[in-house]
Amino acid sequence: VVGLILAACIGVYGGFMQAGVGFPLLALLVSYLGMSPVQANLVKVQIVVSYTVVALAVFLQAGQVAWGPGLVLAAGTMLGGWLGTRWQVAAGAPLIRKFVMVAVFVAGAAMVAESITAPRRHTATDYPPGSMPARPSDSR
Repeated sequence: VVGLILAACIGVYGGFMQAGVGFPLLALLVSYLGMSPVQANLVKVQIVVSYTVVALAVFLQAGQVAWGPGLVLAAGTMLGGWLGTRWQVAAGAPLIRKFVMVAVFVAGAAMVAESITAPRRHTATDYPPGSMPARPSDSR
């Protein structure tokens, strides 16, 4: 039951934000569903691809796809997927555990550093109704 509740929460988060959903998915798949880290990573990638296809369709329809950065990100993702798959098959679960621990630490440290040092970004609530610019500039 706890696993199903966590899966629903991770699903809502993944559908809403998508960023960083892989780490909680891996934790759920390994800890609550008993998958090996290699198998869990395969399932995680399949889930994230399904989120991405749906999100891309929505953003395409709204005309909000930044093709240049998106294609660069896609190329990096494909290269990382190809290299990561080879390393996982060769090294197995210990490599995945170490990589996930390092990635979570680095991502967390980056978020803390950004929240401490970055100036406040403008949000929709900073503007009177109807006066928000179409694309507010990044305040950094």
